[in-house]
Amino acid sequence: MVWMQHASKVGSVVAAQNFKTHQQQEIVQLVNSGQKTAADAARLFNVHPATVSRLPRRDKAP
Repeated sequence: MVWMQHASKVGSVVAAQNFKTHQQQEIVQLVNSGQKTAADAARLFNVHPATVSRLPRRDKAP
């Protein structure tokens, strides 16, 4: 991805993580079941905890 290469060259932080559908489902299940906290799941998938904490809300949206 060209924009990611450019962002890393200029020192920008890439804020969006594109999870695969099965990864999103796994994270949501781990967090909602209480097996992992958002912070633990973030470490597992090497992303910022805020990225993980937004996923359950997206999953519950109508």
